[in-house]
Amino acid sequence: MKLSTLTARATLAGSGVSLWLAAAACAAAPLFLAPGPTPTAATSPMTPRGLLDMEEIGPVFGNGLSLSPDGRRFALMAHKALPDSNSYETAWFVGELRGGRPAVKLGDGGEADLYRNAQGGWANQPAQWSPDSRTLYFRKKVDGAVQVWASDVDGAAARQVTHSAGDVASFRLSADGGTLYFTSDAPRAEIVAAEAAEHRAGYHADDQNFLLLYMRRPFHPPYYLQGGKPTYWTETLASGETRAATAADQAAFSALAQGPSLPGRARSSGVVLGRGAYKVAWLDVIDPEVNIGLSPPRRIAASKSADGADPDICADPACTGAGLQTLGFDDRGEVVFLSNVHGDRHLYAWRPGAPKPRLISVVGGQLANCGLAGDEAVCVMETPTWPNHVVAVDVASGALRTVAEPNPSFGQWTLGQVRRLDWKNPHGAATWGYLVYPVDYQPGRRYPLVFVQYNPDECLRGGTGDEFPTHVFSAHGMMVLCTGGAGPPSTAYAREPDNRKVFVAQYKGYPEQIEILSSFESIIHQLDQEGLVDPKRVGITGLSHGAETVLYALVHSKAFAASAVAQIGIDEFSYFGSIPSTIDIMLKPIGWGDPYKPS
Repeated sequence: MKLSTLTARATLAGSGVSLWLAAAACAAAPLFLAPGPTPTAATSPMTPRGLLDMEEIGPVFGNGLSLSPDGRRFALMAHKALPDSNSYETAWFVGELRGGRPAVKLGDGGEADLYRNAQGGWANQPAQWSPDSRTLYFRKKVDGAVQVWASDVDGAAARQVTHSAGDVASFRLSADGGTLYFTSDAPRAEIVAAEAAEHRAGYHADDQNFLLLYMRRPFHPPYYLQGGKPTYWTETLASGETRAATAADQAAFSALAQGPSLPGRARSSGVVLGRGAYKVAWLDVIDPEVNIGLSPPRRIAASKSADGADPDICADPACTGAGLQTLGFDDRGEVVFLSNVHGDRHLYAWRPGAPKPRLISVVGGQLANCGLAGDEAVCVMETPTWPNHVVAVDVASGALRTVAEPNPSFGQWTLGQVRRLDWKNPHGAATWGYLVYPVDYQPGRRYPLVFVQYNPDECLRGGTGDEFPTHVFSAHGMMVLCTGGAGPPSTAYAREPDNRKVFVAQYKGYPEQIEILSSFESIIHQLDQEGLVDPKRVGITGLSHGAETVLYALVHSKAFAASAVAQIGIDEFSYFGSIPSTIDIMLKPIGWGDPYKPS
């Protein structure tokens, strides 16, 4: 693998772990996508404001990137927090995959609350391209109204396409580019009137309406005045004529929304269309008679028939697992796919019929939103020391290059070195994480340790929820371990289709929390033995599932001197605030009962 210009990996002598090094970069203007970073000296320790000032392209998982049909361009939306005004700036960009020029700003992305979810996370949607790759279509909220807008890639002013009385919830462009199918919510005036009536009459807190108390505008449940069902529309783009969608229109919309599928293989996923002898590839369920659960292990398959008949199966271990993603067929006729192995992304190419795939590259970080453009895989990439940026990996050589850089000045921050850790707890359960050293680390000195949970891929901003800023802790003389701990080995997700029973397997007796706590205690002991941390100064933090870990640890362990939670886990509020499906799936199976129907 050719190393990225942004990060490098090296092996610490005798330790068997990896070290991350941040490269430097140059200054950049807000909401500007540079073609790459320019080295500069790191001079400042990270601050909370430094994290807030980052320009971001989606969340850590990078949703929002889309590639043009001709494989020459990419599109994405960038956003930036403006703390002084308690607001966001958003903008759409289109850039060339090759050429080394800054991306073109197509205009603002509208009101930011369109892209925020009820929990405060960012939920970008990718734009859609016209078949000729000259026009970009996207949803945009202006003056409270969500409509479809369009912009030519030459940077001409964006224009409003739909004029629906209700907010546009989703849309698809027909294959020939002449028709726009979209769904809408109830008219905005009706929603405003209904909410005003609820304000006047009060809210009846029962199993149907309690959740609405904290999901009011702009986060009311979709279509809640329409019985949960959208209204379908069809617009002819040339004339602007809009009409109610027919049954055939709705079927066309559903097919476009679903993407390629294999009707004869109901449980197939990740279907990609081929070129040449092989017409299709997909993720096939391994042993479908046994693995009937919600998340069965899968393997790569391909067929010379468009319906998937007589498939070739890749049975090599690299082609199997639960964390696979198919990207498509490359110019050589190989199936390119991505595998997530404990936080390392393995990019492979498999020639159907071959006994094993070809390893293209191993990337120690998050690769997301990947797609194929000719002979390159284009992805959004983030590491524990560098925020999201667009990269391209050559599928022949594995060479990685930067395509677009939202934060070329990020190199100004002095970050502590980051060491990859892999270990097993006393029960044999494997886990991994990133250990972030204090910026002023001095060998031989012991430091306080802080656990940041629960997805190590989100280490840069401060773990899941961005609540506990890893590199700010590091700048203040703390060691930080970004990790999710280890859950117990279980076949429940693979073999159990009833999510109630899956939940019981997770929570009855708290086997997962037992394993996670065991992982945490064992790594504290290891770092103590290495002389790195003071075992009497260990803190633990968490949000949501991570908060459950904190609460369990405080009851069952004396390993932690301090704790902080941004949201507690299953408590009285979530108990009484649960919707019926949550009560049925989560609470009743572990003996909590129904808060609205006491026995």
